[in-house]
Formats: sequence, C-alpha cells, structure tokens
Amino acid sequence: MYVHELADKLTDYRQQTFMEAPMWWYAVKEDRLWSDAVKDRRSVLEAIQSLSSTTLETLKAVMKLAGADPASEERLFRLGPKLARMSGAEFRWALTELQRGGLVFSVSRNWGERVYFVPRDSFALWQQLLFPCHLDGKAMDTLAETEDEVQFHASGRLLGLQLLDAWTELARSGLALTNKGILPKKIIARIGIAVTFTEQHIACLNISDDRVRKYGRKAAFILETAIRLGLLEEEEDRLVWVKDKLEQWLLLNSLAREACLHSLMVEHYLYRQPLLAHGAAALSVLSTGHWYEARDWLHHAQSDAVAVAAGQLDLGDKLLLLGWLDTLHAFGWIERMELSADRSWFHWMINPQQGPDDWAAPLPNEAVIVQPNGEIIVLPECDGRIRWELELMAERVNEEQLGLYRLSRKSIERAIAFGRTEAAMLAFLGWASGSQDAAAEAAPLLRDWASKLGQLSKPVPSGGSIGEGRDYPSFHDSSQQSLAAGFRLYPVYGMAASRAEQEEWLGHYELIQHDEEHNQGSYAGLKQIPASWLNQRRAYHHSTSREMMERALQWQTPVELLLEEGMVSFVPWELHAESNSWSVSGSFSGARYGEIVRLSPGSWQAMRLLVPGINFHT
Repeated sequence: MYVHELADKLTDYRQQTFMEAPMWWYAVKEDRLWSDAVKDRRSVLEAIQSLSSTTLETLKAVMKLAGADPASEERLFRLGPKLARMSGAEFRWALTELQRGGLVFSVSRNWGERVYFVPRDSFALWQQLLFPCHLDGKAMDTLAETEDEVQFHASGRLLGLQLLDAWTELARSGLALTNKGILPKKIIARIGIAVTFTEQHIACLNISDDRVRKYGRKAAFILETAIRLGLLEEEEDRLVWVKDKLEQWLLLNSLAREACLHSLMVEHYLYRQPLLAHGAAALSVLSTGHWYEARDWLHHAQSDAVAVAAGQLDLGDKLLLLGWLDTLHAFGWIERMELSADRSWFHWMINPQQGPDDWAAPLPNEAVIVQPNGEIIVLPECDGRIRWELELMAERVNEEQLGLYRLSRKSIERAIAFGRTEAAMLAFLGWASGSQDAAAEAAPLLRDWASKLGQLSKPVPSGGSIGEGRDYPSFHDSSQQSLAAGFRLYPVYGMAASRAEQEEWLGHYELIQHDEEHNQGSYAGLKQIPASWLNQRRAYHHSTSREMMERALQWQTPVELLLEEGMVSFVPWELHAESNSWSVSGSFSGARYGEIVRLSPGSWQAMRLLVPGINFHT
C-alpha cells in the first residue's frame, strides 16, 4: 500500500499516535503530519538517528525482508532475528515499536496469518538512508588517462521518446479490440517495431503475465506503462486515451518524463524482486556527473548491507542486476563503456530523482523551425504535444538530438483522414514555431496536397476520432490555464492510476491498527516465575539455571550472563542433556551473533532473564 492509501484507512487518532513516538521529534517540531513525515528526507534521517540500536537493526531486517515486497509473518520471524543479530523476543518487541511509529504495517489474512510491509512509496527513501551507497565516482578525463583502450557504448534513445513513437503508432493504427479482447496482431507488431529496446532489454521487469501471454513482452510493456501512467484505459471492446492525462504527460519537459518513467519502472516493475529493488534504489542516488564501475555497485548489492539473505550472490543474481543496467542503457538513461574484458563503467544521463519543481515544459514558442520545402526541425526541448501532432501529419526522418520531420502527401492524407484541415494544420505549425509567417512557408505545399485530396475547410472533430476504433487526440488548441496543476506521478504526487498488481491484494484484508499490546501477552507463565529471575543478577543452582534457560527458549528471549570476560547477552538455541549435567548452545547478541557457542552451567558466575518490555527495553 501507498502512504495515501494507508492514511485513508487509518483513523486520525491512529496517525496522531504515530507522531508521539520519540523517533518523530524533528517532524513534530516542524509540525508535519505522519503522511508527510514518512516521506520527508530530513524527518526520516532524524528518525533513523533517534532509533535504538536494536530497533534500527530490526528496521534494516524488515527492509530487507518486507521492504519492497510484503513478507509473511512466518518468513519475517524465521529470518528476521538472524538478520538483526538478536533474539526472537527482541525482534518482536522492536517490530512493535516500529509499528507504533507508523514505519511498518501488517494486514491479517482470512486464516489469521499476518503479512508485514512498509509503505510502498517510502521504501526507496528509507532504503537509501539505511543502506547508503558510497561508490567511488571518477571523471571521464581521469579514466581516459589511466586506460589505453576504451570501448564506448552510447545510450539508447530515451524511453519517453520510444514510448511516444509506439503510442502514436497505436493511435494511428486503431484502439479497437478483437473478439478475444486484444489488439489485432498487425497492430501489436507495429507498436513493437516502433521501439528500439528488445525483449532481452526488459527481461528483468516484472510485466503482467497475462498481458505478456496476449501481446508478447514488448507490446505488453508498452501498453502496461501507458495504463499505469493513467494515459490509457481498457474498456470492454477498445482502449481509450485519457486526453487530459495524456496532455499533462506531454507537457512535461523531457528529463522530467524520464525521471517519472524511472520511478514507475522501479516501483511497478522491480519491487516484486527485492534484490533488484534494493540495487535500483542504491543506484538512483549516484551523482549524474561521475562514472562508476559496475562491479563496485554489484559489490554493494552483494554486501550484507543490501543482500536479502545471508550469503554471496549467485551467478543468477549477478545477471539479474546486470540486466537492470542493460535496461537503463536501452532506455537512454545511462551510458556505458568497457575498459577491459571484466571492467565496465556507467554514468547517468538523467537525474532519476528529479522532483516536480522542475517538471514544467517550456512554452512552445520557436520549438520547431518550418522550412519552405516541408522539412520541420524539432529542437531538443520541444513540447511533447508538438511531437505528438507531427507524428500524425509528417514523416519522421531522423531521431537525432535535433529531430527532423518532413511533410509529405501521404502524411497529409493521413492527417486529413483523422479530421485535420488545411487551416488547422497551418494554425498548428504557427503555434509550434511561434510564427505564423514561418508556418506560411509550408502553406503552398499543404494547399496543393489538400486540394488534390478534396479537403474542405471544416472543423477538426473533437479528439480527432474516426471509425475503426482509431483515436488521435489533438492538443495544440488547449488552454494552458486548464493545465496549471500539471502532471503528477501516481502515487507520490496523486495521479489517479491503479496501484501495482502484486500489491492490490493487500487492500482486501484487514489493516491491523495496533493499540498497545499487553507486554505480558507473549510470555506465557510470566507471573508464575520468581521475580528475582528478572530483577537480580546472581548465581543459581544448576537445576534453577536450567529452568531459566528453558523459559528463555520458550519465550525466545536472551539471558544476561556474567562470564570471566565480562557481562554478555546470550541467545539460547538448544538445551543438551549430558550424563550428570546439561549444556546450552546458542550465540551472543550483537556483532558476534551467528557464532555457535556451547556453555555449561559452570561457564558463568551469575545470570538473569532479559524480557523485552518487562525488565529491559530495546
């Protein structure tokens, strides 16, 4: 679930109690609501620094196990304590603290099992602050000086432009569905050809299996991305453009569109695969001005800081992460170069964390240059609505930084078929170039072709719709005032699109709104034990020591032991019966957790039970 969805489900009182947690002291000082604080970088940073070591390690474990993709109660409590290097009771208590602060949530399934998760749109921020990625970036000049041979790989065409090509092809070809509820095969083939990325380039993305079966991976990705952005809707017998959303999308400047698409790729297509989600979040904070070695990023992902479970990455995991670099390269977002057979470097071509403050596109004044021969030069920061219309009324000649289109009889005939008139096309060229005189240069060509095609001066049909399910919206006559609110990427900025399919099921279950659980509820028989077991650190008879260890095992709590080297916290795992005595195996809490230790009753001079929430706090 996203933050705004949780806010809708939670009572105002519950959200207010979140802010009573000590971790939110800075957000309270800044008078922030919970829904704002949980996504505010400074508030989150101060919250992290305020957590106890136990709670912090628990949060890190939760982020590894349930951050990107919800985790079952069984998996979380089976793997969580080991990752956090603590006892099960400590982990449970710290998890409760995180829930009290509104950092971790859970839902209850029909059969009573709980599923834990963090708000989807806060994952990346928390991940980046909990597991900072500090890679050694280098300038291009520095690399060139130290290497004899450099093989440079230019980036692919920007994904936003590739998708625009595919979507305009779809608009020209038709949106009507067959009796099977899918687009005709010839249209599927056309939109697949319109992009330069391959199926291999998007192999790491978690695209809907149902759409892949219907359309193939490329076309499924093209359609699903438009639907997720809210630009396209599925009806019973056809697809439908959402004109206002599409126009808002086209109004974004190119880098903002790419940053928006990057957020969508990560949140919608990667979060089902935790390793990729962690790796992508770490990657997105790297500076756009430096080159980074791919193996350094792999090492970071392979480290205990980000790994979802203990152990080294296998070959499949490494290929998965490298596949994301291939995807970024094919989408025009990074450039790559090879310095040797096993040394690959990359650098960002976009700022993946670009915020909405810089999203406004420039006004279309002088965005294109119209030549008398019908050629139209498109400047790099062209209004997307201009490119959309040119894809209908002109032929694209090249896709360089300066785009080039050419008016032709075929393209004008196509535009007329969609209801464009000679007058409307001239008005568009004047609007796009910022000069009616410049547009007049192309008037003779338009007039000649239009007259031969029998075109009459009649109004452009609303939306440019004609038969056979074809729909090519027109935007150049829209009022800028009506678009003042601009495009907002769902869900961070409120765009009304459906959430990721893999998380939709969470909304069908009851959200557990934790009131304070009774501290003694998890410790059966707590009232029956001697108070000294909790309150006094002292020596006990071997039989009493065994009873205390059995209680610790039952409750999954640590035991405080006084050894020769000093006081330690010990987590018992198993009791062992011996001929005349007994022993216990387990591990010390903290940095040495995981090392198996076997102790006999004579190994310690004093002991007491440590019960989280009762005689010590995490």
